[in-house]
Amino acid sequence: MRAHPHQCFASDHQCFTSLNIMDKTFINHQKEKLLAKKGEIERLLSLRSVRDSHDTANFDPLFPDYGDKEEDNAEEVVQFEKNIAVDGYLEESLKAVNAALVRITDGTYGICTVTGKPIPQQRLEAMPEAATIAGV
Repeated sequence: MRAHPHQCFASDHQCFTSLNIMDKTFINHQKEKLLAKKGEIERLLSLRSVRDSHDTANFDPLFPDYGDKEEDNAEEVVQFEKNIAVDGYLEESLKAVNAALVRITDGTYGICTVTGKPIPQQRLEAMPEAATIAGV
């Protein structure tokens, strides 16, 4: 369920919007943090992968080249497997950051995408890309 930014919850006995949960200053600060995080993730990805030519939201890990010796080739395979895992984590992190930036734009930032309830500000400070309340 996707929460509407002006949705009311009877169990909370109040109505809220994402803007009265958090002030605009906090949201702007979170946006700056998210943009910085996005830049850092993209920088890290550019060091170890290239954008997929068919899907620019995805990256393909680069295969390392340590030489032509058999032990070099074995090390290349091991490193490539590590690169695949790290790149996958970085790609998922980038998707979460981009999704949070979209939620800021559409006015739903700070509202749990599962329950529709406010995400605690402390959680957002620690993890600005959080889409859900902890434990959901």
